[in-house]
Amino acid sequence: MSGFKYKYSTLVVIFLCNVMAFMVFFNAPLKVDEVDYYPQILKYVEGDYSMNQDITAFTTYHALLAIFAKLTGLTSVWFFRAINMLFAFVSVIVFMRCAALIEKKWPSMALLQFAFFPIIFPYFFLIYTDILSLLMILIGLYFFLKKNYHWAAIFAIIGSCVRQNNIVWLAFFCLLSYGEPNNWKFSVNKGVSHLIKYWTFTMGFILFVGFVIINKGVAIGDRSMHPPFAFQLGNIYFLLFCFWFVFLPLNLGKLKEITSLFKKYKWLIPAILIGYIGFILTFNNSHPFNYQWGGYFLRNRVLIFFNTSLLLKSIYFIVVLLAIFSISQIKLEQKSFYLLYPMIILYLLPSWLIEQRYYIIPFALFLLFRKEADIKTEKILTVWLCLAGLLCFIIINSSRFFL
Repeated sequence: MSGFKYKYSTLVVIFLCNVMAFMVFFNAPLKVDEVDYYPQILKYVEGDYSMNQDITAFTTYHALLAIFAKLTGLTSVWFFRAINMLFAFVSVIVFMRCAALIEKKWPSMALLQFAFFPIIFPYFFLIYTDILSLLMILIGLYFFLKKNYHWAAIFAIIGSCVRQNNIVWLAFFCLLSYGEPNNWKFSVNKGVSHLIKYWTFTMGFILFVGFVIINKGVAIGDRSMHPPFAFQLGNIYFLLFCFWFVFLPLNLGKLKEITSLFKKYKWLIPAILIGYIGFILTFNNSHPFNYQWGGYFLRNRVLIFFNTSLLLKSIYFIVVLLAIFSISQIKLEQKSFYLLYPMIILYLLPSWLIEQRYYIIPFALFLLFRKEADIKTEKILTVWLCLAGLLCFIIINSSRFFL
């Protein structure tokens, strides 16, 4: 009972912190994509269903906020941001329920790590699609953990209607729901039977394929900046780069284990040299949105800086490599959860634009799926993530920089 009370007291603290942060952010001007999203919502409120051609995703999020506006008569920026904060807080609650089903050892710390995660927390207060997208996938995961696979598929499909690339998480839930009961032994007959039994997964895949064929690609608007099937490794490298620093207390604790890998596996040195050559050949910063506005977007500053010389590219590679080794030493709660890693690669590979917002769902799932370290490390990591989340919020609120 005491653990129950402690977990819910943490939820209250998170809610109060969100309200305080929202009040600080109350009069902030529109930020980046909000400049396109806010007018789109107002169009729907006014009965104009034409779409801004700079918006790449389905306008499900915008339509939903327009419904709230119609019901209340409120159309101000702060109102829509408040609705987004509501989505965020519900996602915190769903995360808590998922953590309970996975039986996390210290659910309150996991909750704080998620609620103040540096690339998630600032978007709680912005008119962006990412938090609703995250919420739908977390609800889908909750139903999956409850073994209600039809509802897991339905919410993953809804998530795909918010952001198209969430179709990957529909596939994730589908593969997990098949693999676990069948000991990961695949056969055509069993696969077909599974897709018939859980027809909601099949329906989602058919709808997505139909959409891609009719739309001639995945992006709705701004297609020149988001071409279909432009397979790039930039986001995978940047996710790993961010991972090293975001989870720094956890990663530093793995250095001893990483060192022991070189004693155990003699082939690692030649493999790293081959990997280095591959990295140098594939690491670039070619998307226009990644080398423009370098003074405003912090991610662009990082990408531009590390692309200026071979030495800096090599340092970037070392950070990426350390992240890979650290991840290899972090155990997950269940063997089936290791499927997360190839699904993250599949999720990020088609994106030419390097954007840390794309890592929100992967990092949220990683937080849930990983086995916790010792209590001291977890406490340090919790403080680290909370401070980093607060710093990112202050940076965005300052209007001088954006993540």
